[in-house]
Amino acid sequence: MQQERAGRPRSQGGDDSLQAGLRGFAPLALILAIWIAVRISDAVVDPASPLILVIGGLAALPLLPRKEFRAVIMDTFTGTPLQLAAVLTSVGVLVQIMTLTGVRGWLVTGAMSLQAPWSYPGLLVGMPLLGGALTAMAASDVLGVPAAFSFTGQDMLINVGALSAIASLAEFVPPTSIAAALACYVVGGGTVREVLRRAWPPMAVLAALAMLMLVFAKELAGVLT
Repeated sequence: MQQERAGRPRSQGGDDSLQAGLRGFAPLALILAIWIAVRISDAVVDPASPLILVIGGLAALPLLPRKEFRAVIMDTFTGTPLQLAAVLTSVGVLVQIMTLTGVRGWLVTGAMSLQAPWSYPGLLVGMPLLGGALTAMAASDVLGVPAAFSFTGQDMLINVGALSAIASLAEFVPPTSIAAALACYVVGGGTVREVLRRAWPPMAVLAALAMLMLVFAKELAGVLT
């Protein structure tokens, strides 16, 4: 009898977890469906990515249990999520100012003019450091695309894959440290420094693999294609 009673809450907890997972997947499915529709329609109707994400977020609201609605709203607009949203908004404004003043063009020209062997350490150091201030997404937008085209003699898919791995390191680089801050928020404690201390070994392996992909891109293309 005790085992039966003990098993019932566990089963209900599993059902609740499944329902919560489905509620979380539904907005993502809607966002994916909108993007697929845009591609299929040849961009006849092409809403901006922020608008699509807002639609996905609004679609999640009716799926929230009423008793959790207030808690979710408070968690979203207070503390770490609000601070990270402010960081992303500020970075977006900064990138637009860089474009207006010509700083972005200067960075693009510098990235495309890098010559081997200095292009490899330059990107390995420059993208994460720039991304530390602008986030990995902005660094990929500003430096990633021209850097990929600077290796025109190599397979572009391998170039983009390697540069994406390098740009992802910026998520742990101060002052933004988006991934580290989110990790502290998810586990409910810790500091960015503690996350970095534990994350640097896999980050070093990722950086080494990305560099090897760029250096031996031609050989990898011959094997993979």
